[in-house]
Amino acid sequence: MPKTKINLIQHLYDDEQKPIEEHNETVRSILQRFATKDIKKYDSTKALLNEVVGEFSRKEMTVQDYLKTVALGDVGDKDEKGVADFDLYMDLRTDKSEIQLDDDQVDRLKYKMKQLNLSTMVIGQLNSILSGKGNPMKPQPEAKKTEKAE
Repeated sequence: MPKTKINLIQHLYDDEQKPIEEHNETVRSILQRFATKDIKKYDSTKALLNEVVGEFSRKEMTVQDYLKTVALGDVGDKDEKGVADFDLYMDLRTDKSEIQLDDDQVDRLKYKMKQLNLSTMVIGQLNSILSGKGNPMKPQPEAKKTEKAE
């Protein structure tokens, strides 16, 4: 069966070609942080939100992080495919920087990505990577940017 090689440690990027970050905090920790603030000392709700958000630890998400999330995501068919999805998740938990996935595994990840609530930017990049085309949003080295501009 053909396999697709996936670089798990590469990042996904926003439209400004900066790595996409995710807050590591849970909703509960967000609410707990708000509860400790003296609301009266802020000029606006926006100022309070900006301070709390600025306190969060941020993590640049890798392809591996997203694919593990997708593999465990519930799309309503876990009775039939739950065991295979868990096996795929376990394969993705590797310490290696690359993994080779069977076509069936790639197809399953692509299907689940579309069913889960991921942004279009993330879906597009992951789809391209899973198709073996690489990440179209990956920043180009400075030398290549100047060559294209000329």
